[in-house]
Amino acid sequence: MDINKFEKFVNRKILKRGEDYFINDCVISIEEIKTGKWKAYVEGNEKYRVLISLKNDEIIESECNCPYDESDICKHQVAVYFKLRELLESQEGKPEKARKGEKRISRSKKIDMILSNADSHGIARFVKETALSDDVFFASLIAEFGLDAGNVDKNEYRRIIKSSLDQAEDRGFIDYY
Repeated sequence: MDINKFEKFVNRKILKRGEDYFINDCVISIEEIKTGKWKAYVEGNEKYRVLISLKNDEIIESECNCPYDESDICKHQVAVYFKLRELLESQEGKPEKARKGEKRISRSKKIDMILSNADSHGIARFVKETALSDDVFFASLIAEFGLDAGNVDKNEYRRIIKSSLDQAEDRGFIDYY
């Protein structure tokens, strides 16, 4: 689906709702996280994450973590399509020289730059402080690196899984990540 002509492929009701979200600035952030991979957040009843993969101007893949399941495309995605198209058009309107001098840095590259300039003690302090105050980050840290490999406490894993389920209970679904 072409980002410049997506309106032809979206249900009119969803298109109108998404356009309203776009007009009302509900797309609160949009960022190219890797070349052609975009992540945006849309403020609705909750804050929803939209991921889009673009190749040239074609939307290759698009998903939203909202619970809408009546179609492949929800109003949050439509709002982001409008915002992304606006962003891409604003870059195309600039002279080629200006566009070349203007480097968009992906999130991955930003993280690499931060990590290459940070000392290991600073990173360890940040990870510890974040894990102490953010349950989701703590659970991700445990899932990625495990507990003490020589003495795995299965009860701790059970507690983390139960906590994740409890956090998702009000929403009625659990994000895939």
